[in-house]
Amino acid sequence: MVKTDAKGNQEWIKSITFSATDRGNAVTEGSTGGYIVVGNTISENDGSQDVLLLKTDGIGTVEWYQAYGTNQDEIGNSVYPAADGGYIICGQAVSANTGFNFAYLIKVDGSGNESWSRTFGADANDYGYSVIQADDGGYAIAGMTRSSGDSDGDAWLIKTDGDGQQEWSQTYGGDGTESARAIQQTVDGGFILLGHTNSFGSGNNDAFLVKTDAAGIQQWYQTYGGTATDHGRSVDQTDDGGYIIAGYTDSFGTNGFDFWLIKTDTEGNLEWHETYTDYGDDRKWGVDCLSLTHIYEPTRPLYLSYAVFCLKKKKGGGGGG
Repeated sequence: MVKTDAKGNQEWIKSITFSATDRGNAVTEGSTGGYIVVGNTISENDGSQDVLLLKTDGIGTVEWYQAYGTNQDEIGNSVYPAADGGYIICGQAVSANTGFNFAYLIKVDGSGNESWSRTFGADANDYGYSVIQADDGGYAIAGMTRSSGDSDGDAWLIKTDGDGQQEWSQTYGGDGTESARAIQQTVDGGFILLGHTNSFGSGNNDAFLVKTDAAGIQQWYQTYGGTATDHGRSVDQTDDGGYIIAGYTDSFGTNGFDFWLIKTDTEGNLEWHETYTDYGDDRKWGVDCLSLTHIYEPTRPLYLSYAVFCLKKKKGGGGGG
């Protein structure tokens, strides 16, 4: 776990390990300060994957951690602070009956104790990749479904009430494969989803931005990319009503997969985009290691304020925090 200042200078780094294979998939600020991290760990009881949630203080020292799961595999992909001081987690869970993945939603209190859990999906693979608490107190999940919409996979938006009971769901896509990897609620009460598509755009995987109303009805979509593989991973609405997108691109830049920043207007039309490269494959920090929050301020052209959670590979191929 790495913390940087606003200019990207490292302030501290921590290595956190619970099992032979641990993975951190998302990080955000905790409800009472510090940081909350979600991912997966190997169960001490049966060797399956369980959702891992851990809370640290402001310098990355673990205050508590919890694991959630059964004797099937469960993975946590996103965590969001809830209004009651707890947290909402989404991910995926394997069904013991069918062997397919369900989208998985877990509500916990401020100490990580589970309040309830829900699954969504049917007889195909379904995934929850990002979750937020909506303005009405319910939750909105972005993901990918093969049990609804097109069997190759559609971007998926699920809306629940405050107890995790589904109110409605919508799918978005064409004849190919779409996935939604990030979600935010917009100032008009609707939602903005970001992911990738190979149904639309330049013919390979393009970044895919979808704007919906408050009921999940699609208002417009836009794609961004070239002839190679381009994905969107994080989105936020900017003060001018447009959107800022982070992801990675193999179509632009000079060095394989480069970190990619895109700015759009209110209708998703491209205003500018920039690529940033280190050496080799920059998906490692453009996707797995970067959580963008409040990344745009009109007084500063590009203001990055972030905590970074990275995998530190162990010898033998295992992951570690």
